Amino acid sequence: MSQISRQLGILSRLIFVAFSIAATSLHAQTRNHRLESDDLATKAPIVDGRIGATQQNDIVLANHAIAALKQLQAKVIVYRSLQDFEADSRLGRVSLDTFKADLHSVSTELEPILTQLSDRRLRAHLTNALYSFRDGAFWWEKIVQPRVVTTRTAGLTLRSVTPAETFFIATVPYIVAIHWRQAAKLLLQAETLVIPRR
Repeated sequence: MSQISRQLGILSRLIFVAFSIAATSLHAQTRNHRLESDDLATKAPIVDGRIGATQQNDIVLANHAIAALKQLQAKVIVYRSLQDFEADSRLGRVSLDTFKADLHSVSTELEPILTQLSDRRLRAHLTNALYSFRDGAFWWEKIVQPRVVTTRTAGLTLRSVTPAETFFIATVPYIVAIHWRQAAKLLLQAETLVIPRR
């Protein structure tokens, strides 16, 4: 019994380490695009209570991007806490294939729009939100079991799964959930940048 308790203790510490690594990775991804200033030089001045054409264009583009990203967010489950995730553990409201198709469609639509945004901080938040959805889909795909056996995989000899592989597979859903949460956070930050200008 103490052997099992010891193994569970080790596993819980390893999961904590995996969370820390994933959070650091997400922070680094966001930090790469973060700006030290709000880039005031690119913002159009407000004249007589009206915003300039550049800012108006940014608002229209950002609102379009936010709406598209919210469609992606509606297809995944963003958990408020680790306990909520462990109680349910579903990653999406749709299948992985459906989400990947929608992600591809949104990416194709948004990439040209994001390059047109003059506000670099707003562009960084929206771009990072899109990348977080991409990263989540990448990791989600790692744990989805294929339902079709191909002739190539049928001929492979079976081998035992190592404890490290078992642990890695067990942490992947947590990584996906972290990416969904990061995408939602970045999307909310982008919205707060747009709302004051409306």
